[in-house]
Amino acid sequence: MTRNKKPVLIVAAVLGALIIIPLILLIVSNSGGSGTDALNGGHPVSTKNGGDVADFDLRQLAEKAESLIEGDLAEALRNGDVSLGFMSGLKKDAEKAKSDMNKGRLSRAAEGYSRVVQAAETQLEALALADKARALSDSTYAELQRLEYLKAAFENTYREAVETYNSALKALNRNDY
Repeated sequence: MTRNKKPVLIVAAVLGALIIIPLILLIVSNSGGSGTDALNGGHPVSTKNGGDVADFDLRQLAEKAESLIEGDLAEALRNGDVSLGFMSGLKKDAEKAKSDMNKGRLSRAAEGYSRVVQAAETQLEALALADKARALSDSTYAELQRLEYLKAAFENTYREAVETYNSALKALNRNDY
């Protein structure tokens, strides 16, 4: 070979490498991808449903479920108002919905997160009613003590009020709100 043909071969080899290397990277990234889009900040992408990205509403629902579990319900668990079994079931359902979202099953993820949010909100509403009932119980007891001097004049009415108070207190202790 003459000196003039060597640089041409080197340039051809470099250009060939520049064409082949991106193709190899493209094939490797498509076959071994993790189901996330690097340009989308690593958020889940569905390859099954035509590349749909998890929508804003679903992400909002997921954040709401996570905040309910980690915030209000965790506080209720520490106070002993919520059972550990209930919390573990909610966390399990939330993890399953998160897994569905990461795998691109957006409708299943939305249903799962909706169930978690609904169960959490229902439990929190019941806890709010229980707190209200406890406060009402305390105020009713204080009022009965304050009006005890009327017991002699209104024996039947006072006894009915005490019986109603006792039955309501028993229902509260049975968690029958």
